[in-house]
Amino acid sequence: MTLLTPMMGLIAALIVVPLLVALYMLKLRRTRRDISSTLLWKSQTEDVRANALMQRLRLSPLFLLQCLLLLLLALALMQPVLNGWTRPSGRVVLLIDQSASMQTLDAPGATTRLDEAKRLAIAQTESWQGGGLFAASPPEVMVIAFAQEASVRIPFTTNPTRIREAIQAIESTDQTTLIAPAIALARAFSNENASEIASEKNQSIESPLAMQLISDGNCPDLAQLALRKNETLSWIRCGSPATMNQGLSAAGAERRNDDPTLVSAFVALRNDSEMPANREVQVRSNGTLIASSPEPITIAAATGQGALRMPGAQKLSFTPFTLANSGVLSVSLIPEDAFTTDDHAVIAIQDQQAIRILLAGYDAAVESLVESLPGVIVQQISCQDFSQRVAADANWTESFDVVISVECELPTLTAGRWLIFGKPPSIASLNAYGAQPRQAVRTWKSDHKTMAQSQFSDLVVDHAAAIAPTSDWTALLEGSKGPLIVSGRTDNATVMYVAFLPMDSNWPFQRSFVNFTGQSIEFLGALGSAVTSESLEPGATLRMRVPRGSTQVVVTTPNGDRVAQNPFDGELVFGPLRNVGVYKVDYLDPAGKNKSRVFAVNLTDAAECNVAAAEQLNIPGGELQPKAIGFSTLAIWPLVVLVVLCLLIVEWFIYYQNGGAA
Repeated sequence: MTLLTPMMGLIAALIVVPLLVALYMLKLRRTRRDISSTLLWKSQTEDVRANALMQRLRLSPLFLLQCLLLLLLALALMQPVLNGWTRPSGRVVLLIDQSASMQTLDAPGATTRLDEAKRLAIAQTESWQGGGLFAASPPEVMVIAFAQEASVRIPFTTNPTRIREAIQAIESTDQTTLIAPAIALARAFSNENASEIASEKNQSIESPLAMQLISDGNCPDLAQLALRKNETLSWIRCGSPATMNQGLSAAGAERRNDDPTLVSAFVALRNDSEMPANREVQVRSNGTLIASSPEPITIAAATGQGALRMPGAQKLSFTPFTLANSGVLSVSLIPEDAFTTDDHAVIAIQDQQAIRILLAGYDAAVESLVESLPGVIVQQISCQDFSQRVAADANWTESFDVVISVECELPTLTAGRWLIFGKPPSIASLNAYGAQPRQAVRTWKSDHKTMAQSQFSDLVVDHAAAIAPTSDWTALLEGSKGPLIVSGRTDNATVMYVAFLPMDSNWPFQRSFVNFTGQSIEFLGALGSAVTSESLEPGATLRMRVPRGSTQVVVTTPNGDRVAQNPFDGELVFGPLRNVGVYKVDYLDPAGKNKSRVFAVNLTDAAECNVAAAEQLNIPGGELQPKAIGFSTLAIWPLVVLVVLCLLIVEWFIYYQNGGAA
């Protein structure tokens, strides 16, 4: 039970109860008269003997009843309420989840979890503000909204209007959930305030931090959370643990090598339910239905429990269809479920444009492989001619999608995307210092796009350049004596450097050579036209090369907002991306021609798409159970007033039964 205005009731009780006692102790003052006898006044003897100002207090039933009435009225003035939460003191941080799963439509009234979270947050803060003149001071509240990134919506304040407006302004995102940035932000603001107070008082102060999380509990990084001293965390759950979801876990398309006008589309479906699900799949091109599953697809049920639980999966491909120019494919699951975000996906397909490659130098293995790649245009030049051309025009290399250098001297590295074999370029951060003898491979970075589906354990290199790159370079392939393949960036160039010639190893006879070279050209060539643009995830950063001197660069978001951009050194960086859908980049190239490119952003994160609300949160040191929100409190003071009225009737009944005497 919480007393919203304890001081008002206490002051009232201290005034009225002593007054009642005094009234019962005071004697009646009578007029003195001379009479002949008091024989007939025996029933009034006690009243006649009342000849002093004060008399002994008699605990009559009527007096006790009246005392009880006054005490109950004082209690009613304190405004008692039954509440799962007591009114916190000091400062409270509300952590409101705005991630993709909070868009699930399983809240009361067929609303989203985020709508319910905002309603609960507003109700909670208003309950803290309740009371009157003598109410305890409400806490200062700070509101932080978080998904993959966190932002302060309002710093610490007690202004209920500003708090309500800040909460109502929170919008949903399609990003995944990370609570660590939100807690770090709350700690930073709390520590800043503690430091200010400590500097004023010239002493060390540990500021308590009370955090209240309003979320469905799908926070994968919560297991790494460790609460510090004087920190508390409570959780209000939004959503139902029984909500299950089916969605698209992948969607893609590619042009046929034999006929680039034909496009093949494929999708992968996911089912988080313990029961099989039937869903229909439709594919549209620029709004027109072009493909559909002939009948509902059965997605297998999820298997396993806990950390070993695996969602059911089903793959589906469609008959190739004609799409000569760029376009957007939209894939939909029919019917939609409670979480609609992953029921739709988009695929951005670019115009048919060949990747332009400049090959400087000569290596039989590299030359034969590059010329055999589909959808590329190769211009070959000797190292001597290359040096002369670059000396005459430093921006010439940027006109190519990829520049491949084989054993060429590179005293300066001009702008562009480079794949370099053999001699190291003149980049100080590479720290080239000689040569290394024969060596084998120790490890490789298999999760990098250029190293996918490749095996390097059998690679042996007879001769390689010795380099000691700084930490801003990424070692993709480590030999027994040093790095063999590294990737990095300079001020105006993206570089993949292979510290040996393919012909100085057994690499040309291995499949990894074909995979690495082809994937590196595709990676550096900024997504050539032979395949579709890669789908990005919400929270990622959109990066794109535009010709230097381009103007009127604008990014159009899925909700129609147009955001002007100013690319630095020909590179456009936009993000983090907040929502799924199609992002379009328009610009005017140096020749005055309008250019555009589209990018697809889809949510495929398995943890975020598993929208069943958590039963409990497991944090180091214990488990966190959901609590009831404060708006469900029961006000007791009206019941107390009702009891007082009933007792008042009883008091009058006793009074008249006694003939109007106490």
